[in-house]
Amino acid sequence: MLFQRGLVKLLFATETFAMGVNMPARTVVFDSIRKHDGSALRNLLPGEYIQMAGRAGRRGLDTTGTVILLCKGDVPETSELHQMMLGRPTKLESKFRLTYSMILNLLRVEQLRVEDMMKRSFAELDLQRDAQQAASQRQELEQKIRDFQESVFPMCDDIEKYYQVASELNDLKHSLRLKIMNSANAAKVLSTGRIVVINNKEHKNALAVVLQLSTSRGRLASMSETSKTYSVLVLCEGKPNTSTSVERTTSGKSEAVPSTPAVLTGRTPLFHPEGPSGHMVVDVKPIEISVISCHSLRVNATHIIDDYRKRQQPRFRDDLPGREASIATQELLRLVEANPDGLEAVDPVKELNIRDIDFVEKFRRTQFLEQSLDTFQCVHSPHFIEAFEQTRTKQKMLESLNRLKFLLSDESLQLLPEYRDRVQVCVCVCVCVCVWVC
Repeated sequence: MLFQRGLVKLLFATETFAMGVNMPARTVVFDSIRKHDGSALRNLLPGEYIQMAGRAGRRGLDTTGTVILLCKGDVPETSELHQMMLGRPTKLESKFRLTYSMILNLLRVEQLRVEDMMKRSFAELDLQRDAQQAASQRQELEQKIRDFQESVFPMCDDIEKYYQVASELNDLKHSLRLKIMNSANAAKVLSTGRIVVINNKEHKNALAVVLQLSTSRGRLASMSETSKTYSVLVLCEGKPNTSTSVERTTSGKSEAVPSTPAVLTGRTPLFHPEGPSGHMVVDVKPIEISVISCHSLRVNATHIIDDYRKRQQPRFRDDLPGREASIATQELLRLVEANPDGLEAVDPVKELNIRDIDFVEKFRRTQFLEQSLDTFQCVHSPHFIEAFEQTRTKQKMLESLNRLKFLLSDESLQLLPEYRDRVQVCVCVCVCVCVWVC
């Protein structure tokens, strides 16, 4: 009361004073930015600093508040102050836990289910907040599905089965590619001169040769993390001035939904320039390398990169590409013409020595699915593309509908598996007790 009335001019307090109490002050002074949390001495967290520093400035009395940090010893590092003042606040986590006594008591109450109690917990706040919007989207999607007009195409009775196999094949290839690129032997294979196939927003199924491996650091939020990229010379369309394209780093994001059966199954022909061939030197992420081929070229990576960078300068833009770059480009073009449907990829099990059981099973499953694609009757239909696109549109709507139904059901509750396990334990205990009594 004395502090609120302004009778106390100076108050020494712990951080508890700033928690949930409306006691603003003109100036807040930090004796130190370090505290002992019960186990170790550490700097103040962003949330703790903001909670206490936010008391500076009285509403209606002060235009600004003043925060002072006492430096009794060494001045804190700029990075430490930046993290404390502008860092990400501590994420709130729900402490709601299901206990056996709570479950048994709720099971005795007919008006309230255990699932309803879980929905009211803080852990399900985000899900329940979006429940009304999800319900509206579900109704709109159900109406679209009812209004969807399907055409009947000859020789396409098995198109839905084909789409399911192609979708599974696409998912398997994506997961296998992630596993391959994260393996230690893949980094050894992706050495200078290795021929690869690039797939990103700028280059679709384009042949390239690896020049060098480079690492780039992330932003301040992840200064300790490094991302691995490969500098490659990629085959592209020739232009009047082939060196006008600047070197860049691609985003690495794949297309949200493949739109053709060839892209979905990975059977897209290699990119072939329509006119004179050209080249670009770009940085790609490992996930953008769709195929590691068995072919290699002897290239001088340093000469190619230096020559390309030189031709980015305005005074050298009209210069012809160097000999090393021209030879590499012609070799890539020759491989495309000799293998238009794609190059043979390295065997991840035999050559990369990936012996993980789950990986091997997925790899064998991928080979089986690729062989089964040619057995479908729909691939011989003249209306195959139209039928596939129609099936794809319908299946995407059904997948979205199933996802919304899952989000609105009790199955999406985070604590539901734990609840079922505890109920099963209670049932087993009850059975054991009954057997023992009998």
